Amino acid sequence: MSAFEVDFLTDGGQTAETVTAALVAFIAAATRSLDVAIYDFHAREGASARIADALEAGAARGVAVRVAFNVDRPRRPSAPRPMEANPDEIDGLEVPTRGVRDENALMHHKFVVRDGEDVWTGSTNWTDDAFTREENAVIRVSSPSIAGDYTRDFEKLWTHRRVDPSGGAGVVTTLDGGVTIRPYFSPKGPSLAHLLAERLGALGPRQPLEDRGVGGDRTAPLRQALDAVRRGRRPRLHAREVDRGRRRGPHRQLQLLTQRREQRRERPAHHGRAHRRALRSVHRCGRRPLRGDAGSQPKEQSTMTLFRACSSSSSS
Repeated sequence: MSAFEVDFLTDGGQTAETVTAALVAFIAAATRSLDVAIYDFHAREGASARIADALEAGAARGVAVRVAFNVDRPRRPSAPRPMEANPDEIDGLEVPTRGVRDENALMHHKFVVRDGEDVWTGSTNWTDDAFTREENAVIRVSSPSIAGDYTRDFEKLWTHRRVDPSGGAGVVTTLDGGVTIRPYFSPKGPSLAHLLAERLGALGPRQPLEDRGVGGDRTAPLRQALDAVRRGRRPRLHAREVDRGRRRGPHRQLQLLTQRREQRRERPAHHGRAHRRALRSVHRCGRRPLRGDAGSQPKEQSTMTLFRACSSSSSS
């Protein structure tokens, strides 16, 4: 295994058996320890059940295996999709396990630390659907420094059994080949949107936005950017249209922010500061305007009309 490897999973682009085999091989190479933090894990069904078998086999041959898993399901509309797996199945593994829960947070990690030296991480849950029908990334890093960052975060989860005390930023590590990595763990630390904004800003104002015509493969821009980094070149930015209902991340946040600004501009006059001052004057004058939107009120009963009438009578 090289110091830094990335695989991108696409909808229908690989089989569950292929991804499972790679993860099982990573686990089987452990000689001392395996620390696992996983959100969604079908431990007793499908191809992903082989991962559970590999963890149990590692414990049987003397490897110190620990598995931290999410317990609670999300209650907020903005939360990630609910986990499909039954936490009791993960807790039933023949290895030490601990459920992690928090009132307003999810343990959404998907990583394995092997022997304190190597890390398997990324966005991929351990289910057959995640392996075959979703667009995900699998990242493998060989670095004791980065493995140490993941281990420290895992120890917080394992000790407290809660998400809130965990999180934070790891150290900056430069791997062979010049790739620089710094892990960030939620819920502490800067947001992903802020980190992306910093990275994009560092590219400079002359870097163009362009449509590379990648079609339905939404992972292509990231793959092309990583390829550029590996070659020592500047990655190019990409702008392309995706389904608005499925868009997430900074682009979606910017779109929503723009919509809110436009909505504020389009608010009727009765939402403004001038309207509130006029309303106080009208009440002092003894008048009472009709309640409701400005557009639904008769003109002679609107707040601003009564305000002008009160102002005329007071001046005369």
